[in-house]
Amino acid sequence: MSLSDGARTGYEQVANTVRQAIATGEYAVGSHLPSIQQLADDHGVSHMTVKRALDVLRNDGLIASRAGVRAIVTATPDDTTPPVQEQIDSLRSTVEELTERLAHVEAHVGKSTHASEREP
Repeated sequence: MSLSDGARTGYEQVANTVRQAIATGEYAVGSHLPSIQQLADDHGVSHMTVKRALDVLRNDGLIASRAGVRAIVTATPDDTTPPVQEQIDSLRSTVEELTERLAHVEAHVGKSTHASEREP
């Protein structure tokens, strides 16, 4: 694999390649990924690059790992929750919508309060 075939960084490319291998069943749910050394050799990258790629996959919910134990596939890409940034964007959108709705309600309640204050 050459690091020039599309991914922005080496670790992203390694993560994408491993993600694809999980999606196609090359690495089945419940199976161990190759060692960091083996992945580094296979992809022609450093151990640190592989570790960063595994961090991405862990954050995406595809693998679980512990120090001294090879990573285990825990889900396929279709089984995972949206990436963290998508969740943040969704929450931000919901907060903006709720803020607008609250402003509308407060404006309506404010008008009602002022109207009732004028009545004897």
